[in-house]
Amino acid sequence: MDEDFDDPTDFANPAFEGVDEHLRCPICSEFFQTAMILKTCSHTFCSLCIRRSLTVEQCCPSCRTHSVETSLHNNYVVDNLVSVWKNNRKSILDLEGQLKQANERDKNAVTMSDSPMDTSLSQPTDGDERSPPARQTRSSSRRSASQTSAEAPPPVPEDTRVDCHICHRKIDLNHLNQHWDLCEQGKPDPSLDKPSSTSSSPSPSAKKPVMFGVHQPSTSKSLTRMKKAVDLGKKPQKIVYNLETPVGLRKVLRELGLPDKGDKSTLIKRHKEWISLYNANVDSTDPVDVKVLRKRLLEQEGRLAIVTEEKINQDGIEQHRFGIRQLD
Repeated sequence: MDEDFDDPTDFANPAFEGVDEHLRCPICSEFFQTAMILKTCSHTFCSLCIRRSLTVEQCCPSCRTHSVETSLHNNYVVDNLVSVWKNNRKSILDLEGQLKQANERDKNAVTMSDSPMDTSLSQPTDGDERSPPARQTRSSSRRSASQTSAEAPPPVPEDTRVDCHICHRKIDLNHLNQHWDLCEQGKPDPSLDKPSSTSSSPSPSAKKPVMFGVHQPSTSKSLTRMKKAVDLGKKPQKIVYNLETPVGLRKVLRELGLPDKGDKSTLIKRHKEWISLYNANVDSTDPVDVKVLRKRLLEQEGRLAIVTEEKINQDGIEQHRFGIRQLD
């Protein structure tokens, strides 16, 4: 298994594989990063993935239900599950590998025990005398019986008390009729003052009953949702691109601290991507500073420019080859 790449098929157990698969975004196939749920259909995606998708088409990528960005809400339960799973994923894989090795050793041991063995040594020869079976005497039987009784656990006393239908107290079954007579006459029962051997006092280590509806303090470490105090920058506003001129778009980008170079289509793509990055950063419980976010945008545009240039060069080569074939 590659340490830098994880996949649900890393697990041999189908149950673990299913858990690992369902904790991944359907768009990017990676673990949910700031999980967001669509209230229109209850599907969950990464915040940045679904925001990018909704800028292209306003519908759920999974079920095609009409959705908008205002339908997004944080799914903190999924975030907690992903965090716990990622922290323990390697340990589970290691345990699964150890269990597989143990099963293989047991299987090999069973195979060796089932193989035929040379029984010539175990067969007695004509000259050997067979030893008679050991004789069991009454004294040996008593000793084995005493050992068995000593090893057996002591019997648990049975509680023979029942509830009295008059005073609703626990009464010994053998004394129930006499108690009823005293209860009907309104006389005290002296047997109730005697401690019963079957009565059990609550153990100090007994667990306290769970009070439903009352907050129970959890001993497990909870995942906090406190956001860091960072400079998120100015919130970008959505605009109608058809009504904006390139000059107006450049002014909007300069106010956001973004580059203003390129044609109108490039400016529109930059503004759309910045809105997705900004909103996803606000959704996150670990947001970054606006300077870091601008750097990510520039790096992403650089990678996209390299891919586009390589594609253009490849298309030019193919067109050149096609032209040569036509000339031939």
